[in-house]
Amino acid sequence: MWLAVLWLAVTWGLRYGYTVIILLRARFDRMSTSVVVTEQVPEYVRDILEPSAVELQRLGFRDCGYLEYSPFQRLHPLTRWMRVMVDESGCHFASIELRYPVAATDPVSITFYTWFTDGHLLLSVDRLAHAIFGSIPNTTLGDNRIHNLERQWADRQQQFAQMVDRKPISNLSITDFSNRFFQRFSIYFDRLIATKVFVPLGNDNLCRLRLGSAIYYAYRLIYLRPKPQPLAQPIEIPSEIAIDNSLMLEQAQTSTGTRRSKFWWFGLSMVGFYVATIPYMGWQFGLQLLVVILLHELGHLLAMQFFGYRDTRMLFIPFLGGVAMGKNENATLSQKFWILILGPLPGILLGIAMLFIGHPNSSLNWLHGFGWLMVCINLLNLLPIYPLDGGKIISLLLQPYPYIGIGFKVICTAISIGLGLSGVQVFLFIGIAIALSLPLDLRTAKAISKLQHKSAPAGLEKDEWLQWAYTQFDRDSSPPMQPAQQKLFMNNLWEWKSDRSNSQLLRSGLGLLYAVSLIGGTIGSIYGFMGNRFPAVANGLIDTFQTGGMTPAQRKSHYRLKWQRELQVATAAIEKDPSDVEAYRQRFKLHQILKNYGAALQDLDRIIAIEPNNLADLHSRIFLNATLKDYRAALLDTDRILQLDPKSKADIYRQRGELYTQLGDTDLAIASYTQQLAESSNSDNYTYLLRAKLYSKKGETKLALADLDYLRYATRTSDCSRTTSCLYLHRKS
Repeated sequence: MWLAVLWLAVTWGLRYGYTVIILLRARFDRMSTSVVVTEQVPEYVRDILEPSAVELQRLGFRDCGYLEYSPFQRLHPLTRWMRVMVDESGCHFASIELRYPVAATDPVSITFYTWFTDGHLLLSVDRLAHAIFGSIPNTTLGDNRIHNLERQWADRQQQFAQMVDRKPISNLSITDFSNRFFQRFSIYFDRLIATKVFVPLGNDNLCRLRLGSAIYYAYRLIYLRPKPQPLAQPIEIPSEIAIDNSLMLEQAQTSTGTRRSKFWWFGLSMVGFYVATIPYMGWQFGLQLLVVILLHELGHLLAMQFFGYRDTRMLFIPFLGGVAMGKNENATLSQKFWILILGPLPGILLGIAMLFIGHPNSSLNWLHGFGWLMVCINLLNLLPIYPLDGGKIISLLLQPYPYIGIGFKVICTAISIGLGLSGVQVFLFIGIAIALSLPLDLRTAKAISKLQHKSAPAGLEKDEWLQWAYTQFDRDSSPPMQPAQQKLFMNNLWEWKSDRSNSQLLRSGLGLLYAVSLIGGTIGSIYGFMGNRFPAVANGLIDTFQTGGMTPAQRKSHYRLKWQRELQVATAAIEKDPSDVEAYRQRFKLHQILKNYGAALQDLDRIIAIEPNNLADLHSRIFLNATLKDYRAALLDTDRILQLDPKSKADIYRQRGELYTQLGDTDLAIASYTQQLAESSNSDNYTYLLRAKLYSKKGETKLALADLDYLRYATRTSDCSRTTSCLYLHRKS
């Protein structure tokens, strides 16, 4: 439950932050208007505006003409049109224009204007009041927030009736309307600069929002936006409009910030990611995770810059990781492949190097844990599971086969949801996100399957080719796409067109390179983690394969002969070089396997004589002496370890307590357990239980019950558990 709440909070924060960034990137300019004849307006625009014009005619409006204007925000398309109409009284004007980005279910916006002789303007907008910056001078703004033309007109008439002290201007020509429209919004633009909502940029008359304004208006755009009220019969979006939508959203998401602003956003996101991880992972592990993700995304970013991507930047996303972004519409298949693989592959290689350098028994043992984290994160990212880098590589290579690609995503969805339901809840959200993208992928696959059998005219640019492609398949049977989906759909088609010329040989080669990277990285990681144990493990796997068809007796005989041969090889190596520590270690392990504990102890004594300060060997001799019930010899090694490694006091005193218990020295065993509890930073509940038994054995029942009381509250066990334990102690005592 808490993870779901956390996910919603992160989603809300990301949406809010993304909206702020989009607003800060936006550039604004004064609007310009001019009267145009009907024939200058594209036919597809007139067709979309016509149904709304018919509705206005029913309300008594008649046509005045068309205006061509440049939008307030410098976004594609920079030339737009509005159809202007006036009512029978000649006082009230209505403008019909496309609502960009144009959605099939809500394509137009209708605005009413009434000018008064004192210069005042009554302005009624169509669900857009939340998106207006500041206040328009000398203007009364109305917005009923409902997409119902009759209701909008009735509310406006009621608002107009209340303005009895003002006289409206009638019989304005469309040229007068255009001039007044331009003058009013020029004054409004100057007002935004004067009130410091806008910040002028250089000498090109462009402005941007201040940070405080962006934060405030992001809230308005997200939370004061009226609920969508789609048309009963969605329109069919023409190819030209679909291209305009795609280019508009692409431009809105393109950074226009300086390097300094990109650096600040990167720094803030990194701090936010780190702060979010501290409560769950601690500051040390959180810092290591931050460095691993930073190096991973840096690999992607440097590859993008090498291949000529523009607008490259990197951001951290709390609880999810990081993302490197950039744009290059002409990137080749090979370039996309290298950009994807150069995130995890360098991290895997660097992590393997750290595993070798920072061996647990070396002075750089801290590097071993960091290297293992780096290997795990990057190797996980290289797995063929979408949307990880490995999954994206598979999707990229399967692009000529869209239906196979969909099948791959369905499998990834099932795996992610399965992992999510098994307890790794973050994968549940990933699986749901993949599942939601499948309908668009299916639509793309259908379009590609039709385009594969068609030949486009030669020499078409991107926009021209997309317009041609958009007209090649039937869209009547499919639900209308939202503008953001149109953008993704167009990008998918263009990527397919760009990559379709690549040979199957190239795809096979890149696929082989990916497989080698994944398998080689996995083997290298295991080898780096296991060190000298890797050959033995590998041989063990081979043996398991070879003995798969043997009976238990045959398998036992096979292994005994194998160990005897290895024992002879190790003995020969020792006879050749009596100081060969590794040969002694090999023979020591074989003696242990064959349960020749006396011979194993002799080899271990020789090893420690050659390397007296090796802690792992001293721990092994403690265990071996305890197995041979030579507890006092084991206690001598515990004294040696305490001298060499004072940090291990808690573990050593626990072992000493067990050894003294075996010797029957209850007092020293209790003293050792007490010392362990004093040295340990975390309370060891099992030690309290062991000490309670020793107290009971001595007849000190109160002390035993005190330890059990501690266990009761530390582990939140029931009274029944305590009663049972007490009865056991009393019975034993």
